[in-house]
Amino acid sequence: MDNEMQKAVIDADFYIKLTKYASDNGKLFCQVMGDLGVHPIMHKYVAEVELRVCTELKDFITQGKIEIVDYDAYIDRENDAAYQEYFKGAYERMNRYDFPEGEDIYKYHDIDENLGEIRSIYLALQMKCMYFMSDDSGARSFVKNAFTSRRRLEAMSIYDALKQCCVTKTSISLKQLNPVIHQVFRERQDKLKELQAMYAEKDRAVI
Repeated sequence: MDNEMQKAVIDADFYIKLTKYASDNGKLFCQVMGDLGVHPIMHKYVAEVELRVCTELKDFITQGKIEIVDYDAYIDRENDAAYQEYFKGAYERMNRYDFPEGEDIYKYHDIDENLGEIRSIYLALQMKCMYFMSDDSGARSFVKNAFTSRRRLEAMSIYDALKQCCVTKTSISLKQLNPVIHQVFRERQDKLKELQAMYAEKDRAVI
């Protein structure tokens, strides 16, 4: 598998949940990326608009731990009919109404709408990434239902990522993970208990 296919596009909610609830300056996020064997990339809109208050993200960018990609890396704005069609169609499907007439799809922002997800998914497809990592169930459902096997993109949630890390015999311990998963899965006790059981068993095997 080539390096390009090992890239993963990171959505805002995925990043926030793996960093906000862990008091380790992003160490857990980096461990998850390493265990999965992926190089995280992020749309410039997500980094500069949706995650503008995340101070550790700026350090990750400076250190090369997250690659930031802007439109010009994968879209020719003089010949962007395909992106225009994709964006407006995806906007309608995810937000349940038509894109506002007269607005610029490159500059448009509304904090209550799925815009980072829409932009990130197209980035992932155009750059032939393996994963779109998001904890937004609507965005993951869109990925699963909207694209053919010829343009396959795997949507991965935090739950999926942590399960896969455990399978790879991660160095992440249950003690390290507990504060995070208690917050992330506070309304999904079934997933919380499953992850706790998996990581407890892994930790016992190491002792």
